[in-house]
Amino acid sequence: MKSLIILFSLLLLHVSAQSLKCPDGYTMVLKKCLQAYPAPTRGNHSAAEEKCRKDGGTLANIRSVIENRATSVFASNNNLDKFWIGTFCFGNDTSKCVYDDDSGSVSDYNSFAVGNPQVTGVSDGCVYMLATGPQAGRWISSKCKTDEAVGSVCELPAYVDNPGYLQRSGCSYFNGYCYIRKSGPVSTMASTCSQIKGFPLSIRSKRENDFVYGLNSHNYDLLLGATRIAYDENKSISKYAWMDGAGWNEFENIDVTAHNYNGNACLGMDRWTGLWKSVYCGTSYFYYCKVPLPPNPAVDTSNCNSTVLMAPAVITSFGYPDNNSPPPCTWKIATVGAYQLRIAFKKGYDSIVTVYDGYGNNIGTASPDSSIVAPTNYITVVQTGGGPFYADILPY
Repeated sequence: MKSLIILFSLLLLHVSAQSLKCPDGYTMVLKKCLQAYPAPTRGNHSAAEEKCRKDGGTLANIRSVIENRATSVFASNNNLDKFWIGTFCFGNDTSKCVYDDDSGSVSDYNSFAVGNPQVTGVSDGCVYMLATGPQAGRWISSKCKTDEAVGSVCELPAYVDNPGYLQRSGCSYFNGYCYIRKSGPVSTMASTCSQIKGFPLSIRSKRENDFVYGLNSHNYDLLLGATRIAYDENKSISKYAWMDGAGWNEFENIDVTAHNYNGNACLGMDRWTGLWKSVYCGTSYFYYCKVPLPPNPAVDTSNCNSTVLMAPAVITSFGYPDNNSPPPCTWKIATVGAYQLRIAFKKGYDSIVTVYDGYGNNIGTASPDSSIVAPTNYITVVQTGGGPFYADILPY
C-alpha cells in the first residue's frame, strides 16, 4: 500500500510538471531542475559552486523533507555517495546556517546528522548530504576543501515550456524570464524591449547576475537597464535607478575600484569580472531585454501609475496595444541635472493625454508623430480618456 501511495504521488508530480521544462543537461525533480556532477578525488566546495554559477544556478537548496528525500535519491541514482548542497554554516546553531541563494537560514527545515553542524573556523562551514548508507539524506558540516570525494548537485528553476517563446531567436531562460540579446544605445533600449513585451534588464540578485555574466562569456561589456540619478564629483560616486522601477537596494554589484567619470552616466557589466561600472551613454552596446514567461504574471509595460521613471523611458496606455479603452493613468518622468525632457508621441490619434511641466503648467496634448519639449527636468503625463498611445521620453 505504501508503495502505491508513493507511485501515485510521483505520477501526480509528473502530471503537474508536464508544462515545465529544464535547460539541457538538467532533470526535473519536484518542479526544480537538478544536475549531478561526479565527485573529484578531493572535495572542493568553491569549485562545485562555480560549476553551478556558470549555469546561472546554485548548489541544491533543500527546504522540506520531500525535497531532501528526492534530492538524495536523485544523487544516488547518479552514482554519488555524498554531494555538496547549497548551505553554509557560520556557527553550530542551525539559525547560523544559510542558503546559498540568499533566501535566509535553514531554521524552518534541516536534516543535520547528530552532532552537526560542527563549525570551528571559517573554512569548515560547508555542508554536504549523504546519498547512500543508513544515514542517507543526512547533512554533514565539513571543511570546504576536504580529502573526501564529494560530488555536487546544481539547481536551476524550471520554466514553462511555451512553444511561442521556444521559437524566439536567442532566447535564454532563467527564473521565469526570457533574456533576449539586442544591441544599440541606451536611448533606444526601452522602446526596443517594449516592442517584444519586455523591459531593459534590471538585476535583482547575485544568482541573476551570475546567469547574465555566464551568457556573456567574456565577449563584451554589457549595457544594463539603469541610468544615473546623482553624481558626487568630489568623491567620484554615482547613484543609479533601474529603468523598470525595480528597487535598487535589492542587489548591487558596483566595482568601487573602476573609474567613474562624470561623462559616463550609464551602467554596464564588465566582461571580465561581472561587476558593474559606469559607461558612456552614447556608445552602442549589447544588452538584454527581460521578457516575463508564464506562470510569471504578464508585466504591463505601460508604467501606468508607477513611481518616478528616469529618462530615457517609454510609456504607453495601459494594456497597449490590445486595450482600445484604457483606464485613466498618470506618469511621472524625470532626468538628471539641467536637462530638459522631450516626449515624442508615435501613436495616439484619439487619446486624451496632457503633459505638465515640473511647475504644473499645461505644456501640450498628445497628437501622433509630434513632440513636446518641457522647460524642466520633470514632467507629469496624464491620460483621462480616449484610445491607446505610445510615447518615447528622452533627456534633451
